[in-house]
Amino acid sequence: MEKNCLICGSKYEKSKIVGLFECKSCGFKTANIDISDDDLKKLYSDEYFHGEEYVSYTSDRDCLQKDFLSRLDVIKRFCPRSKDKKIFEIGCAYGFFLELAKKYFDATAGIDIASSGVKYAKTKIGVEAYDGDFLNFNLCEHKDVFCLWDTIEHLRRPELFIKKISDNLNKDGLIAITTGDIGSLNARLRGKKWRQIHPPTHLHYFSKISLLALLSKYGFQVVYVEYPGLYRSLDQIAYISLVLKNKMNRLYDFLKKLGILNGYIYLNTFDYMFVIGKKI
Repeated sequence: MEKNCLICGSKYEKSKIVGLFECKSCGFKTANIDISDDDLKKLYSDEYFHGEEYVSYTSDRDCLQKDFLSRLDVIKRFCPRSKDKKIFEIGCAYGFFLELAKKYFDATAGIDIASSGVKYAKTKIGVEAYDGDFLNFNLCEHKDVFCLWDTIEHLRRPELFIKKISDNLNKDGLIAITTGDIGSLNARLRGKKWRQIHPPTHLHYFSKISLLALLSKYGFQVVYVEYPGLYRSLDQIAYISLVLKNKMNRLYDFLKKLGILNGYIYLNTFDYMFVIGKKI
């Protein structure tokens, strides 16, 4: 774990939430974990997407793409003539966002450290995806939009990612981020039981204030902040609640056999933010 806050440079102290540290100056929270890049990559094996975190990420494709479509609609409002623009996704996983984005943008590409996801994105979805660390990746050309969907909280050094993005954006380029808001009412009420707190996969915990401060530090003006709801499959909700949290595998299997876990619902707990910054 870095000794100084990645946003303001002040010292960390123990947070009221066990296992987390908090900047005594700006309030930014981080997990008390030292993890290598190799160990971080090992976390995101195929099992992460099929059993460890998701019941089946690929089976949730339609549901996930409902959220991606709504985000694309927002991005296009701030990115006129998108057919002439280049978009790049960090944390592209299985390529489901890029599959949609290529319909609206001139060029689309993405990168992820999850090798199985990248392979699927290239061979099954047919998008331009790279297996590797963005910080070591040669972009070749500047982009117009960078997207990090539920990714920034997973990064060991998120400030370095934001700096590199800023350095590789065209004039008036955009950065689009979704992540949980640890400063939200739901997160504050839930405390250590808030669903987003699960190191080592989630290493950093942003609030609206801390995320906007980080973006400002690297030359971004925030032009959009909203708290959208999310589409979630009933199967995924039941799997997390019954299997991952409570080990009630038999009940989950029974409900699945009954066929009542098909479909999806839209939920908004107002603790999940969608932020767009414009390079200035």
